[in-house]
Amino acid sequence: MLHQLLSFLKKEKFKTFVICLSKEGKIGKLMEEMGINVYYLDIKSLFVNPLAFNKLINYTKKISPDVIQGWMYHGNIAGMVAGRLKNIPVLWNIRHTPYFLKDEKISIRMLIRLGAFCSRYIQKIVYCSAVSAEMHQVLGYSREKTVVIPNGFDLQKYRPDRNEARTVLFEKKGISKKAFLIGHIARYHPMKDHLNFIKAAGILRRQHPDARYVMIGRGVDHKNSILMSKIDQLGLIDCFYLMGETDNLHLILPAFDLVASSSAWGESFPLAIGEAMSCGVPCVVTDIGGSADLVGNTGKVVPPKNSQALAAAWTSIKNLKPEERKKMGKSARERIAEHFSLESIVLKYEELYNTIENNNTK
Repeated sequence: MLHQLLSFLKKEKFKTFVICLSKEGKIGKLMEEMGINVYYLDIKSLFVNPLAFNKLINYTKKISPDVIQGWMYHGNIAGMVAGRLKNIPVLWNIRHTPYFLKDEKISIRMLIRLGAFCSRYIQKIVYCSAVSAEMHQVLGYSREKTVVIPNGFDLQKYRPDRNEARTVLFEKKGISKKAFLIGHIARYHPMKDHLNFIKAAGILRRQHPDARYVMIGRGVDHKNSILMSKIDQLGLIDCFYLMGETDNLHLILPAFDLVASSSAWGESFPLAIGEAMSCGVPCVVTDIGGSADLVGNTGKVVPPKNSQALAAAWTSIKNLKPEERKKMGKSARERIAEHFSLESIVLKYEELYNTIENNNTK
């Protein structure tokens, strides 16, 4: 989402730089290809690495920004430190919903707690869902500094080119063109609850053996013994396709008859679901974070960790006539265009940056 935001910010009004706490990666390279200067600290822990701390301050001094925008917990704290030392207004961006702190890694718990204390020292906190804002406020984050700006979606990139997408997917994986395709797009992490998705597939298999399931995401491939073991245990080897991470999601998404999110916690405002909706694909989501607000009445919302409910929602969409599913997908795309287009979301960020900068110059 940060990459997309920087792609659409008005270049004549905003000059952007990125300080990345880690080393160079895929997203950093994409930013550099856009002409953005990206500085890498290449660290694992900011506060036990004095050299990295000095690099952070020196980069901040070199850039001399009008506004610092932190991005996610680690970046927020680093941004606050740099902003306080150089007297620069700081915004945070939070992309997570902490339902239960016990489910988080100890390091993340510490950062969340630290953020609650430090939130009094920054200008605004941008959340991508109202639920995320509420959960953080309960933990002590400043209420008066709350701003909710949801994720935005590129309707030009994500389009309902169904026939081409199905051809690409079928030729690559040898899937029958008569199959009912259900997609799941998420990196491998316990909060994404991939096993819930697989269990729901096992339930659906009894009544709809023609359904096929494609799982996409970092760590979601045939080398993942946990996923493969569960798929094998339920007798689903012949109908599951694990594709791993892909850079061509926009070419694949329109192929699906529906896309599902099975998250158990932590989800804030799922990009993959909004991208699928942009492609005219009906979606089924668990009621976590802003997922229900995203799909509205264009999809189905079910409780988390409930494979029966997930399978039932899939069945209700599969039982629709093809023209009814197409109408449902069209409504999903229209909802994105009306409420969550990338252009409109970027405009909200631009207005926020202008307000902070103007207030700082008064």
